Amino acid sequence: GDVPPGQAGSAQFTATIDTSSPGASAELNVTVADGTHGPFEWFWVQHDVDVTPPGAPQILAPTAYAAPGRNTVLGAASDPSGVTLVELEVTPLPAGAPQVISCADATPDDGQWACEWDAGDTDQRFQLRARATDRWGNRSDWGPPVTVMVDATAPTIALDADVDLRLQTDFFRPGTLDLRGEVRDNNQARQADLCEQ
Repeated sequence: GDVPPGQAGSAQFTATIDTSSPGASAELNVTVADGTHGPFEWFWVQHDVDVTPPGAPQILAPTAYAAPGRNTVLGAASDPSGVTLVELEVTPLPAGAPQVISCADATPDDGQWACEWDAGDTDQRFQLRARATDRWGNRSDWGPPVTVMVDATAPTIALDADVDLRLQTDFFRPGTLDLRGEVRDNNQARQADLCEQ
């Protein structure tokens, strides 16, 4: 409509965008005119239309073992419009109902995501997989599954009997003390720590 002299005005345009073909774009052309000068200013704006979902997200960690309790699941997902939401599906194995955890991504353009997951406090295997949604609501397929084992049982360590006897004496020969023993764990023990007092 008309804008009176010395005044400001605004116009709102509503249009339907054809999303039937990937790579579509929306273009708007505006001409400003008045009765004295006729058309005297032209504006043009063009935006690509994102109709494709993000690529299926990947889970980067954990990939084999998870700690009991809270874990941070880390992954990668990207989209030209940014990934604003990741859904993490957690399924107990060998059989169990899947749980879906929704995680908003505060940094949608960095190609990374994180989800908090409570793995419980018992030894249990889980299958994890994720899917991503961009800022326009386009949702990806589920990404490749990752199977993890929650290791809630602590390892045990025992010294050999002869080493244990030597440690009960008050004196040792100078040099290296050779300690031997056995570490047992139901999954995988990573290291043994020895403390000298």
